[in-house]
Amino acid sequence: MAELAQENIFRRAKWLQGVWSRNWLVLLITYSFVLVVLVILILVLEPWQAKALVPLFFIYAALPFPLIFVRIFKGKNLTEHGSGNISLSNSFRVGGWAAGALTFLGEASKGFLAPLVSWAFFSSDVNVSAGLLASSMLGTFYSPFLKGKGGLGTTLAIWGLLFISPWSLLVILGIMGLLLLVHKDTYHDIMAVFWLAPVVIYLIDGRWPVVLVALLYAVIYSVRMSRKGDEFSHGIRIAKK
Repeated sequence: MAELAQENIFRRAKWLQGVWSRNWLVLLITYSFVLVVLVILILVLEPWQAKALVPLFFIYAALPFPLIFVRIFKGKNLTEHGSGNISLSNSFRVGGWAAGALTFLGEASKGFLAPLVSWAFFSSDVNVSAGLLASSMLGTFYSPFLKGKGGLGTTLAIWGLLFISPWSLLVILGIMGLLLLVHKDTYHDIMAVFWLAPVVIYLIDGRWPVVLVALLYAVIYSVRMSRKGDEFSHGIRIAKK
């Protein structure tokens, strides 16, 4: 019961326990969801070059840089050390500065490559920027190299939004800081921020493709995030020791 309490509301729900207890069913639902979204992105994006980039961005973003660089520099399995999360902060914690710095570059590139490619080859088409960012998001969350598992894509989200809608990001980070200062519950605060993000982006930026990507991120993050996977809280506990 104590372990279950560390999970999010979807994993605690009794009516969903039959799903979570069947790994094959979870994988089937996961890959079906990913495939449907990727197909939609391919159908919607124009021109054909943008369509061709969707699976490439998915595969690139699926590369688990934290796992790779910690293995290279320390010879350790990241999932067995630190917080156990495949994350940027845990790569610094377990792998040191070299592994962490390379992980940062890799994870950040998953976010800023979409708008940069859109700027360089598609006249900064917001549909292309948002579509390729969504594809990268899916690869990060549901990496085929990790059997449908992955990170939480926070670094990707920050750097993607920095290049696509910097003023929206500034307001969102301000809200996050205020909530963490007042409420001090990282799990609920971060969750609330990601659900507020689409609203903030709509009010400040107003471009629906960006709003929809932020909404997609909030939905996936809510399903994937749990208290035991809360890197913010884990980092605070480490800092206090």
